Amino acid sequence: MAAGDGNPGDSELEAGLQRLFSDDRLSIRPSPEAGQAIVAGARRGRRRREFTLIGGGSAAVVLVLVAGVMLAGPPHGGDGDSVASPRGTSELRPEQPTMLPPASATADAPPVPNAERGELSPYGYGKLKLGMSFKDLKDSGLLAD
Repeated sequence: MAAGDGNPGDSELEAGLQRLFSDDRLSIRPSPEAGQAIVAGARRGRRRREFTLIGGGSAAVVLVLVAGVMLAGPPHGGDGDSVASPRGTSELRPEQPTMLPPASATADAPPVPNAERGELSPYGYGKLKLGMSFKDLKDSGLLAD
């Protein structure tokens, strides 16, 4: 229906709406600094988006590199002769540091090596050493029947 199609209520409604919207109290006048504030806000938003994209891209690159290093690590498996080390027993190991006997030990008793006392070291526990072959483990008598 168009305005003025025979319904007198429409013209009154239209006149009332025109009167309300033409009221000066509804008009908003921006401050002189409003344009600068809008531009500054848009710049801040753009910078935040740029930093987010840069940071997200950097994080993705780091994750891909870490995953590549982890997947391209040392090969697993082998001939199956190693118990504790996946790479066999052909690795070079530094010498095990010697432990001094406790001060309470008497001079008459010979010092007991760490392997016989069953102490945990960087190379194993007692007679059990990292990288021992299964044959060496059986020969040591550490396995139960």
